[in-house]
Amino acid sequence: MVVLIGYVPQREDAVVLPYDCRLDVALGLRALAAADEDGLIAALWAERVELQRNGLAERRRIGRLSPRARGGIVAGVAIIVIGVAVGLLVANALRDEKVVVKVSP
Repeated sequence: MVVLIGYVPQREDAVVLPYDCRLDVALGLRALAAADEDGLIAALWAERVELQRNGLAERRRIGRLSPRARGGIVAGVAIIVIGVAVGLLVANALRDEKVVVKVSP
């Protein structure tokens, strides 16, 4: 749940703009004074529960990765990191550096 304070075209004063990310729906607008009240979160949660009772379902999430897929991703990232580190070491070793020191009285 995200609670923002902002302005809407129909009102001159700032309002509380709650949004439920799991249900993917904006909850009811409230006056800015509601942000100072202790029961704001409880009221928003009650509104969310009421929406669920009325048949609004949570947004489906993409399934979890299998352990084998997760291991493949980790191994791929490790290979890339090690390859970049070795490449930097080789590039640094092949670089020709000359230092010229001039001493004058």
